[in-house]
Amino acid sequence: MNELFISDGESDKEPPLKKAKAIESGVKSDVDSVSDSDFDSDFEDIPLQPLTQALPTQDAASEFNIAIQSVDDEQRRRLNQQIEDKQRRTSLHYLSIIAYTLHAWQRNKLLSDRKVLKALKKLLPESFIKQYKKFKKNPTDEQLVYIIKYLTKWIRKNFKHDSNGLRVLGYLPKKIKSQGDYFASNAKQISTVKDFLSTIRRFQHNRDVGAQVFTALLRSLGLEARQVFSLPVLSTKKPTKLQPKLNKKTLDINKDNDLLYPYFWTELVNPINASEIFVIETQCFLEEEKQLTRLKRHSSSVKKSYTNVYYPVQNQLCQMSMHYVLSFTNSNLVFDVSSRYMSDVSYRWFNRLDLRTEAGRAALLLSSVIRILNLGKQYNAEDNAELDSLRTIAMHNYTIPKTLSAMKRSPNFTTKSTLRYNEIIGPGPHAPPIAKVVNGEKRHVYFKNCLIVGKSEQQWKFCGRSIRPEEIDRPIKTIKANPRTIHRKRIFNLNGLNDPELNKVPLYSFSQTCSYIKPSVVNNVLPRNKYGNIEIFRPNMVPDGCVWLKMQDIEVALVNRQIQCVPVVVGFVFKSGSAYPVKNGVIVLTQDEVAAKKIWLTYKIKEQQRAEKDKLIRSLYVWRLILNKLRVKQNLNQRYGHL
Repeated sequence: MNELFISDGESDKEPPLKKAKAIESGVKSDVDSVSDSDFDSDFEDIPLQPLTQALPTQDAASEFNIAIQSVDDEQRRRLNQQIEDKQRRTSLHYLSIIAYTLHAWQRNKLLSDRKVLKALKKLLPESFIKQYKKFKKNPTDEQLVYIIKYLTKWIRKNFKHDSNGLRVLGYLPKKIKSQGDYFASNAKQISTVKDFLSTIRRFQHNRDVGAQVFTALLRSLGLEARQVFSLPVLSTKKPTKLQPKLNKKTLDINKDNDLLYPYFWTELVNPINASEIFVIETQCFLEEEKQLTRLKRHSSSVKKSYTNVYYPVQNQLCQMSMHYVLSFTNSNLVFDVSSRYMSDVSYRWFNRLDLRTEAGRAALLLSSVIRILNLGKQYNAEDNAELDSLRTIAMHNYTIPKTLSAMKRSPNFTTKSTLRYNEIIGPGPHAPPIAKVVNGEKRHVYFKNCLIVGKSEQQWKFCGRSIRPEEIDRPIKTIKANPRTIHRKRIFNLNGLNDPELNKVPLYSFSQTCSYIKPSVVNNVLPRNKYGNIEIFRPNMVPDGCVWLKMQDIEVALVNRQIQCVPVVVGFVFKSGSAYPVKNGVIVLTQDEVAAKKIWLTYKIKEQQRAEKDKLIRSLYVWRLILNKLRVKQNLNQRYGHL
């Protein structure tokens, strides 16, 4: 895919005139790093930064240069194609989150089936069963570690790999002959308990199923064993590496040995001490120290509760990636345990997700899927303590970006120099800086959880909220307006010459707003603005004592009637430097609702009758034309013979 305009992360310091030219020509620069919300605005409340131009010298005062930026059709087509590809990657990312989560959730149900557990327990040697019974009578830590290591070696020796598992290493090239050249499909399908029992009898499949079998094996012994799944989703950024072609000869011998990290592994809750878990991997890692890791389940210490063994190290030998890690319990309760295996995921545990970023939207989607799958189930005290520990780990396990461009892209951190036009750092002790020095410079770094986003009074009105009267004179920030209509631009320019303060727009936070303060009906007179309309953007904005009627053409039906009505404006369309209101229905007094509906119904009936009459007249006119043509043809035939 072709490159977009190259951005070094300092695009906010670019003169706004250059940005405006790119936008007006249908070009969006740096698709992967700039979201749509950066250009999102609500009518007149877009900030306009002043042009930083040097004053002309005497030598250059007489010169006048005009720079025209042109974008040819081919370049515009390429950029539009890049935008479409980015949207396609984002949609695929979201779809993959849902599909992989449901796959693991469904597979985990099979692992807890009674028939599956019974079949697996029968496979264990009698000598081991006797040893395990002794452990249950007098459990010790040494015996537990011995049992885990024994089962790990036993399944590595007996479970054979005869097919390939998940291989998601990149996007497919645009032109391919067959998907079979990139994805192996030689594994037998497992969709029912019967299929899983067949796999257990053969005791061979791919390495992903081997990890799942080991989880079920621990459950057959009555232990709390969780299936852990690292979702193999792809990044939404422009892919630097594509899915490699399969070397089928090598895969037939080594299967998935070229994948250096697992997608599935097991978490075992310590039956002796429930505040500890064993992280076990039996199919991928060759080093014994990686196969078994002990972590604290309820500790706030990153060293005791975090491991980076499972996080893929990006190099020339590994294209695997890790984005989300889920854990499924015996009862199919789902946990997001990403912070236990990967760092820099603090944003997922913020009190408020930033939905302006792709990371925030993806985190919201994942949490929504987990919440739906956990319906009807409840976390116990141990689970709640574990969730608190995971949040603490995430909020303390991070790497601060070293450059401003990386800081702007970070979903976790911000500085005062990288704030957007409508953002401020929350005041007081609720927003302490987590660092004071970045890359040798003294600069306070804050979690994005501390950000306060401001909106203008008009923007809050679009959300169905009003500024509280006592907060009108206390905005959190003021910005320069950016008018979009010709009339407003003229006023803006006049104010710039006379009183620049009039061009400033105050911004307010959510805490400074309340539910929309509705205009009141006085002496049975409906409220309206100076244009004779009323603006309603949310249902809660309808004035008390009024009804919003949204029937088609009701405004026309009530013209010149004794019933009082006011047209409702629900938005605006900007075209050719002017704003055109979008209307939808009218508001009437509650006591006039029935009468207004009757008038509208009568109007529609008469309109239908007029339409049928016009249709009949048109039909008769067409028949008249046909008959006239037939007469002409008949006269010609009689005079000149058959034509």
